[in-house]
Amino acid sequence: MRGLAKFIIGLTLLMSIFAVYTGITLADENDRSSETIDKSEIKSTQTSSTTQATSTTHESKSLAENVAPSQQVEEQTSTTTKEVIATKITATSEKEKIAVGQITQLTVSVAPVDAPQIVTYQSSNPKVATVDGTGQVTGIALGKAQIIVTSQDGKVSTEITIEVVETSVTYQTHVQSIGWQNWVKNGAMSGTQGRSLRLEGIKIKLENATYSGEIIYQTHIQNIGWQAEQKDGVLSGTTGQSKRMEGIRIYLTDELAAHYDIYYRAHIQEIGWLSWAKNGQESGSQGLSARLEGIEIQLVPKNTKNFDTKRTFVNGSNTKFSYQVHGQNYGWQSPKVSGQIAGTTGQSKRIEAIRASIRDTNLQGNVSYRAHVQGIGWQNTVYNDAISGTVGQSRRLEALRISINGEISRFYDVYYRGHVEGKGWLAWTKNDGIIGSTGASKRLEAIEVRLVHKNGAAPSISGKSSVGAADYSNQKILPIFNSNNNIMSAGYYNLSTGDTILKNGDALVTSASTYKLFIALYVFNLMDTGKANWNTGWPGGTFRSGFYDMIINSGNNFSEWVKINYGSGNIDKFLKSKGYAGIFNNPDHATTSAKDLVNILKYYYNNSRNGNVAYLIDLMRNQIYRTGIPRGTGQAVADKVGFLWDIRNDAGIVYARQPYILVITTKNQYNFDLISDISRKIQMAQ
Repeated sequence: MRGLAKFIIGLTLLMSIFAVYTGITLADENDRSSETIDKSEIKSTQTSSTTQATSTTHESKSLAENVAPSQQVEEQTSTTTKEVIATKITATSEKEKIAVGQITQLTVSVAPVDAPQIVTYQSSNPKVATVDGTGQVTGIALGKAQIIVTSQDGKVSTEITIEVVETSVTYQTHVQSIGWQNWVKNGAMSGTQGRSLRLEGIKIKLENATYSGEIIYQTHIQNIGWQAEQKDGVLSGTTGQSKRMEGIRIYLTDELAAHYDIYYRAHIQEIGWLSWAKNGQESGSQGLSARLEGIEIQLVPKNTKNFDTKRTFVNGSNTKFSYQVHGQNYGWQSPKVSGQIAGTTGQSKRIEAIRASIRDTNLQGNVSYRAHVQGIGWQNTVYNDAISGTVGQSRRLEALRISINGEISRFYDVYYRGHVEGKGWLAWTKNDGIIGSTGASKRLEAIEVRLVHKNGAAPSISGKSSVGAADYSNQKILPIFNSNNNIMSAGYYNLSTGDTILKNGDALVTSASTYKLFIALYVFNLMDTGKANWNTGWPGGTFRSGFYDMIINSGNNFSEWVKINYGSGNIDKFLKSKGYAGIFNNPDHATTSAKDLVNILKYYYNNSRNGNVAYLIDLMRNQIYRTGIPRGTGQAVADKVGFLWDIRNDAGIVYARQPYILVITTKNQYNFDLISDISRKIQMAQ
């Protein structure tokens, strides 16, 4: 038994030595450079072996002594591999908010630093954002996604939230009579439409911008021009100065410009919505004094939308009226432009034909014109460089009418005058008025045309722009006016030919209630300037009820209240600014002249499309005193009578075949019989 024990102990010692030797060799072969020898383990093995060896025989000791020296070193320096475990992961992103299609890079670190730095990535919502093996996150759709970063062994992880957002443009405008409106975004209208209110200022900014860069904007302001560029919600334009915005341009910078287009369009006075401007183009108008009334702005991904961009800006500053005449013995003259004379003077040569056009503008519209020709009369209207008149027939052109139409007519008036045989230069007229002569067989020898902006300096329109047979022969109407000494003053104006005949036309006479035609004009001015409206109250009711009674019944209460409340001096100051003599020149009673009554009725006739004027004319057609001009002419008449003491007056628009204005003021009369008789004779003389 003792021998068996010794054998077992020796065998055990030999196996221990062999195990140590084998472990060192394998570790050396697998990774000689990466592991260290765990000497404590060798020592422990040696101690155990020694303890066992104390009871071994010499034979066991010899086995140990037979082990090679190198093997003994290896036995004492046995190694094992100890892996460093990850305890924490930190993840950051270049951007926590990105746009659809935008990429952001994650930066990841694993602690401790000598732990494996290999991680995996996963998105909690790949429909919103995806992530690849390098930590690049791509926005797919609006929303939020958690990007989960996990260590190599799967035991440690962290999350980072990425939000995919929509970058939007927001804006607000300062509007006449309203002030700052609420902020709107992404194509919504800011401003007004159909209310004729000007934009005065604007602020623009971006929300959720994920790319570098800024939104820059600049406005063109009445009497200022282009202001300095602004950005990030700062005011461009003015407030408290009543100045209109006329143009705007907007653009993006840096990365924003590379990834987005900024589109914008303006609603402008008398034109409406323009096409979409883009990336710094001008939107609005120039040379028209036209207000911006509304604006829409859109931010869209680069090159993804196809908006209409045909007409982003309207430039009317170089608009010209071009005209050319064909004349006796000289043929077609070279074209003329605004303010130049076409034809001849002092040579007794007739104009035979004309053609005209609008040029150098992108305003929409055309010019129309028609000629009154010897032996033919009025020809049909022609347009845009077509010939009106005759060529090669030796026919004189006797009269002419010119109009401009479309957008052009909303910003410009066309003024023109004619040089007529035996009369020379006649007065200016405009917008389809007649120049030359009709019924007199007289040649038109020269013309001058001017295109004038509605806010510009225009030729004075006073006197006759055309003449008739009466201007070359004994007049029929003036003798009628002179036939009775009780006619203080009288006036006649042919609305078709422009013939004007006055008796004591400038004399100021007692107006009686005809002065209410001028009160009406002042009331309209109060409304036009925002100081009153039809629902404004006065002690007798509303403006509408008082105005109605003043015209229909010739009531005095409203007109006298206007005089007292607003001041006779202020009323006359306004009337004189319009070219009238005023109505309160006599402290005892109102006065006027036949000339002023003719002119104010002419104004109402020419502006009958205005809503307030149309209402007045309708009331005049239905006023209750009809025994003067209406009874005498037997025609439809819109008139206003006046009666005070022995004064009887009537002033009206007579809608005859050739409409005309008739004014008759009388004294020593207690009814309208004289006015009726004179009116009958005037109508017969037409």
